[in-house]
Amino acid sequence: MFAIKEIVAREVLDSRADLTLEVDVLLENGVMGRAMIPTGCSVGKHEAVELRDHQSTRFNGKGLLKAIDMIRTEIRPALLGKNPLDQTGIDRLLIRLDGTDNKSRLGANSILGVSMAVAKAAASHLGLSLCAYLGGKTGHEIPLPILTMLCGGKHGGGNVDFQDFQVIPLRARSLHDALAIGKNIYNALKSLMKSQGMPVGVSGTGGFMPTLPSNESALQMLTDAIMLAGYRPGVDVGLSMDVAAEMFYEGKRYHLKSEGRTLTADEFIGLLEQMVDRYPIVLIEDPLGEDDFDGWTEITRRLGDRIELVGDDLFTSSIRRFGLGIDRRMANSILVKPNQIGTLTETLDIIAAARAAGYGVVISRRSGETEDTSIADIAVATNCGKVKFGSFARSEGLSKYNQLLRLEEALGPAALFRGAQTLKADLGRPVGACLQ
Repeated sequence: MFAIKEIVAREVLDSRADLTLEVDVLLENGVMGRAMIPTGCSVGKHEAVELRDHQSTRFNGKGLLKAIDMIRTEIRPALLGKNPLDQTGIDRLLIRLDGTDNKSRLGANSILGVSMAVAKAAASHLGLSLCAYLGGKTGHEIPLPILTMLCGGKHGGGNVDFQDFQVIPLRARSLHDALAIGKNIYNALKSLMKSQGMPVGVSGTGGFMPTLPSNESALQMLTDAIMLAGYRPGVDVGLSMDVAAEMFYEGKRYHLKSEGRTLTADEFIGLLEQMVDRYPIVLIEDPLGEDDFDGWTEITRRLGDRIELVGDDLFTSSIRRFGLGIDRRMANSILVKPNQIGTLTETLDIIAAARAAGYGVVISRRSGETEDTSIADIAVATNCGKVKFGSFARSEGLSKYNQLLRLEEALGPAALFRGAQTLKADLGRPVGACLQ
């Protein structure tokens, strides 16, 4: 027999040394699946809700004894004896058991921990990787990495307003090639910063955190690093930004504290449009606030045929929020984080819905990550096309790139790497004024 025999949960540490949840699902035949759940620092208000203890005297209120108790007293009794191969049935049971719209009673962390651990136990029972279990013979595309280089906002301690600045290897012919290009630029950027007397410490996602005079100056520094590494901006390598605009959107205005100015939505869209004109930007994530629907519609009208516009806080991996995006023509791509929605089945459903609607898909890590590599398997299994796992420092992100390399090797000749073809961007447009 291989039914679920036991479920155990515990507190472990994430990449920020905050507590997070780890769940083990043990089958009757001795096979086990284990999942660790990440957490974010810039959390959209429409995300599924983690269950935390909020006891200030213990781990700054981030303890998980309540979540563990929910698993022990409610989830475990409901799942013992269930077939681990019935992932959809188990996830639907977890959703019904919680009974809220945002998974706040049992906690999205509790639910996802069990959901993912069940899937991993089922895969192990069948002698398969999680990727092969979820994707079968159709899951074979190795994703293009979006590689973090510079960090601002909450990731960078407020040095600049925008949260992340990244590079995307446009001419890479394989994952190995893409990572080599990214590492060369990372090294060139580090040398460039040292030559200017800047510190080269890294953020929680591995990107450098220099103090810069403006958000645009980060784009110029990255462009310089690309050329220093011997690549052509806009031809070999493109730029990407996670603006995380919700973090500075208040009162229907965008407050750029590092630059000392406040802009209306139209003015801010104009600023981003100028950046796209000047720099080889091919992707922008969260350019506007999560509920600035009019602004999202406008920026999609103005830039949606030129670059990939990714909704993270806008959609929070929610099928309902994504439906609004389709109806109002907001964005042309979606960022997917399993812990935003709370079960593996819902994660797979939102990816399928995005692909059916013609949207791009980016699967992403969280800022508070773990060594769990499940999202790498999900990315290949679903042929999502793009991933955002961080930079070239910090092992929690590198572990996911390493898992992609293993999957690429395991797939052998069946592995497909489409690279820049996965981008919803006009790669033939002029590079921009930054090179003139």
